[in-house]
Amino acid sequence: MLLGSCVVLFIVAPLLSMVLATPASDLTETAKDHEVIQSIKLTLSAAFFATAFSTIAGIPLAYILAKKRFRARSIVMAIIDLPIIIPHSAAGIALFAVIGRNSMIGRIFGQGLVGTSAGISIAMAFVSMPFLINAARQAFNAVDPKLEKAARTYSSAREHEKHQREHL
Repeated sequence: MLLGSCVVLFIVAPLLSMVLATPASDLTETAKDHEVIQSIKLTLSAAFFATAFSTIAGIPLAYILAKKRFRARSIVMAIIDLPIIIPHSAAGIALFAVIGRNSMIGRIFGQGLVGTSAGISIAMAFVSMPFLINAARQAFNAVDPKLEKAARTYSSAREHEKHQREHL
């Protein structure tokens, strides 16, 4: 409990001290600044698109990793974890090489995606997708196989009933 409290304090203390050290009038003025508002909107929209992409692409992959056994499975899982273990600056450089102005994707889009909403969303997805995939994979692994079999049996029975009604 004490160690957990220290971790929370370690995270909260710098943020709290920054807020408390700034006069309320400055915080209010900054919150009304057009560039700050635009930055917050950009961050929220980029986060939404990164989350949507990660969900659409990551959850099916997590299911496959949880339920299927194949030769390169451990390699795929290791690759998925790479963005977690490499420093953010190295991740940024790697992404720059892929979506920057001189990359193949950059040439397709003219100036590249660096600094665009799409580029920001890609960067957010790159660093956060491993967390989604790993959490979803663990959740899929936690489902009792008997429940899955029962759900498939129920679904098959419903489809059979529907098929019979259509042919009456």
